[in-house]
Amino acid sequence: MQSHFLQTLGWATLNSFWQMAILWCAFLGVNHFFKLSANIRYKAAVTAMLLGFGWFVGSAVLYYQNHSSTYAFFENTIPHSNNILNVCLFSASVTYLLLLVFPAFRLFKNWQFVQSIKKEGLEKADLRYRLFVQKIAAHLGIVKKVKLVVSSLVSSPVTVGYLKPMILLPVAAMNQLSTAQVEAVLLHELSHIRRYDYLVNFIVSIIHTLLYFNPFAKLFMNAIEADRETCCDELVLQFGYDKVGYASALLQLEKLSGRHKALALAAAGKQNLLTRIEKIVGMEKKKAFRFVQIIPLAAALICILLFNSVLIIKDAKTGTAISYAADSVFMPWQLQRAHGAKKILLPTQKQTTQQTNDLTASNQIKIDIVTGEPQQNVDENLSSDVQERKDFVHVNFDDVNGRLSKDEKERVKTTVETTKKVVGALQWKEIETSLADVMNRKEKAMARQEYYQELNKVNWQNIEQNMKANYDKLNWQVIQENVNKAMVQVQMDSLQTVYAQALTELQKAEKEIGAKAKIKCVPLPDCSVEQMNAAKETLRKNLDSLKAATRPKKVVQL
Repeated sequence: MQSHFLQTLGWATLNSFWQMAILWCAFLGVNHFFKLSANIRYKAAVTAMLLGFGWFVGSAVLYYQNHSSTYAFFENTIPHSNNILNVCLFSASVTYLLLLVFPAFRLFKNWQFVQSIKKEGLEKADLRYRLFVQKIAAHLGIVKKVKLVVSSLVSSPVTVGYLKPMILLPVAAMNQLSTAQVEAVLLHELSHIRRYDYLVNFIVSIIHTLLYFNPFAKLFMNAIEADRETCCDELVLQFGYDKVGYASALLQLEKLSGRHKALALAAAGKQNLLTRIEKIVGMEKKKAFRFVQIIPLAAALICILLFNSVLIIKDAKTGTAISYAADSVFMPWQLQRAHGAKKILLPTQKQTTQQTNDLTASNQIKIDIVTGEPQQNVDENLSSDVQERKDFVHVNFDDVNGRLSKDEKERVKTTVETTKKVVGALQWKEIETSLADVMNRKEKAMARQEYYQELNKVNWQNIEQNMKANYDKLNWQVIQENVNKAMVQVQMDSLQTVYAQALTELQKAEKEIGAKAKIKCVPLPDCSVEQMNAAKETLRKNLDSLKAATRPKKVVQL
């Protein structure tokens, strides 16, 4: 059990590199092409951090429960590799757990420091600043009571606490900053409270501690800190405070401050101070996208590919590799269920040799008793067959299709084709309804064409194959009823469209007749005005009946 846990942890840490690398490159790409604001970038970075940690935990849980690799890419390497792989995974897991002590201890010390500054060395702040905090907090919609104190233990203004938020001002800063500068700094800290930055920072700090080995987690952490401070600075400038005065206040605080703790949100920080000041005064340099940032993702994927390729090649050289009639190894991103892939072992040459030993050589021509036809020499036929099959593996037999009857295959095929039609018609109807007031007819036609192009890109053949594989597990009666209902809905919508168009044409013809009173005939050939009105009334009734039939019924329970 302990060995399996360490192996699970080893695979989870290995997978975490390329998982976070993919999220980081996606974050950079979206930010580059869409020019996201600081607030959206902050939310995207926090979301990516949570997704990466969830991916890490999910990989470990799935591997631990299934006793196999989370991804089919590793499935063939684990059971058949030698002890070197297990030793590597064991060593990586033990190293991770041992080194985890240092970031965990640092996080604990930071938490202890935050608890101490909330209780020790506190004095009441000036009354005008306390009134300012209460006024601005109410203006920003902060419901919780914010406490403002002066602390002798901090060297830079910090915000601590979530349920009972508290702003701590250093004693030295109060004497060297003007009133406007202090108010700007307090507004910056109130912005942290309004955005729940303390709680978010506490969560991402724990995630960063657990993923301390991952460089992409550190990159996300830096991006979160930078965008968080930028958002608070933007709020200060929205209140009309002097840009230069606020920037000089940050610079003065940085001179007075030392290194603040990770769980406390400070107004100043050495890492991003220059960038923040450039943004505040409007002298920010335009950052160009560097393709070198994609290198970590490529390196992570290449390392995993090489790692597994070496194991597969090594097994093949030692003669312990087993041939499979499954193609799941070529799909690294496809999640596998517990022991879902069936492995087909090939007959060995030893078995074939045993069969040949039971036969007696003979030069005579043998006659088949049943058919009465002459046969070739058994030894020659068998030896040629063995020679032919010696170096080739026939894996073209489809086990899924082989165990289904012709009617069952036809049912699956018909269901998939009908589903494709239903999805295309009903989904487009909803999209067209939502775009009714946004696009004209030409734009709708282009959107419809793009929609069906995307629909055709769906791998319907894969869906059909999955339905065949799980044929016995599906409730075909319910599926058939739902498909039939949806198909009737599509047909009724089509009839409703035809009736509506015909009714529109009749109304248009009626208006033309009314506008031209001298015309003795109507645009419709061989049709009187009475007949046209009767047809219009019939179309209207049919259209109303179709609308009533498609309208959802109300069920009254007695």
